[in-house]
Amino acid sequence: MLSTVNSKLVKPVSQVSSNHLKRGISRVISKVFNTLDTSTHHYAQATFRHDLPLENHEIKAVGDRTPEYNVTTLTNGFTILTEGTKFPGPVNMGIMLNTGTRDESHDTSGSCLAIKNVYLKTLKHTNETVNYGMSQMCGGHIKMDYDQETMYFNAQCIEYDVTDIFQVLVDMAFEPKSTLAANVAKMKNRRTHDLAKYLSKYDPFAHTEDLLLRTAYGLKTLGNPILG
Repeated sequence: MLSTVNSKLVKPVSQVSSNHLKRGISRVISKVFNTLDTSTHHYAQATFRHDLPLENHEIKAVGDRTPEYNVTTLTNGFTILTEGTKFPGPVNMGIMLNTGTRDESHDTSGSCLAIKNVYLKTLKHTNETVNYGMSQMCGGHIKMDYDQETMYFNAQCIEYDVTDIFQVLVDMAFEPKSTLAANVAKMKNRRTHDLAKYLSKYDPFAHTEDLLLRTAYGLKTLGNPILG
């Protein structure tokens, strides 16, 4: 009985497939001579020519589409502009506010710079850690900038994250800042001024725009300094 079982379990060498035997011999040779085993799946993947088309694969091309534009004005005064995509790709979103350094006074000078320096610090729904993590994971970017007339919050992400990233933009643009954020902004504003002063030593035209506008408007409206 034992011999019968053994005869069923143990296969003779003649039944071992030639391919398996060749792979075994190749592995032994590779280990002895410290060479690559070209019979493995990993070697085939590593040496695959990515510049060559896949076998039996049909290339599908999508032609450019004419973008569609829609303008909608909400009852609260917000104007929404949407643009259809020409081809599949990331989604770009932005919130533009009709305010800038022209709206600053002597007491509020530097407010736009302060908001830029702490634009990720929100208070009510999210916080800086969450917003920074969303920015890193969205497959794009989130940023804020401003000029004399406008403030602009911009984000780019994959389509899957549009709802979440747009909520982050809304929070950054409209949530109030905390006292902690204001103190951080004051410190970063000083550092920004120090950096601008240092860099201006190597760029004689660094303050040209500020000086021209100040000459035209004085220290008010469009003549307010861009850094406060």
